Amino acid sequence: MEVKKIKLMIVDDHQLLIDGIKSLLITETNIEIVATANNGREAISILQNTKVDVVLIDIEMPILNGYETTEIIRKLFPEIKVICLTSHDEKSIVEKMINAGAKAYVLKNIDKEIILSAIEEVLKGNNFFSNEIELKMAFSDSIQFIPSFKKEAISDKSLSNLSIREIEILKNITNGMTNIEIAEKLSISPKTVDTHRSNLMQKLEIRNVVGLVKFAIKNSLID
Repeated sequence: MEVKKIKLMIVDDHQLLIDGIKSLLITETNIEIVATANNGREAISILQNTKVDVVLIDIEMPILNGYETTEIIRKLFPEIKVICLTSHDEKSIVEKMINAGAKAYVLKNIDKEIILSAIEEVLKGNNFFSNEIELKMAFSDSIQFIPSFKKEAISDKSLSNLSIREIEILKNITNGMTNIEIAEKLSISPKTVDTHRSNLMQKLEIRNVVGLVKFAIKNSLID
């Protein structure tokens, strides 16, 4: 039985970025890149006649920028999930893009696994934010309507439930470090860091980085 592929569109005014994402995802058998565009107007035109499940879109583009394009997609093609892939991490820009209709916001310096996670989550109907964005937005009252950022009760679980390595990982996460940066610092693999992260969340009964930050603050773990 043939597996239904996720139909992906990439919208960015830099062809090198488009080619880079293509090369990252070429081995993913469940994803098909069905279209690319270098600006929003071109993207909307293509969407009129092309079936697309997910759009990866930049913000700064000529003719029609990412905000405007995302708003149009939300109105004309509400079934399509939009993921913002950008180099901008300012709170105001994140909020504006989410308000426009983006379901996920990730930075261009992330690896393939983050893009795949974002695609998976938005297709489930969830929001997704790369770790750096979650940390920046953790205490922003203006986007509490986003499920991922709803205020989460601080876990009452004790630090004694955590190993020394897990506490070390927790400190680095809440200091804004990525899995790759933590792996390099501790001389372990990014996959091992991800395993520790999952164990932390499971032990502390916390669902996201926002909860980890609040737990770290409560327990004086943030430098």
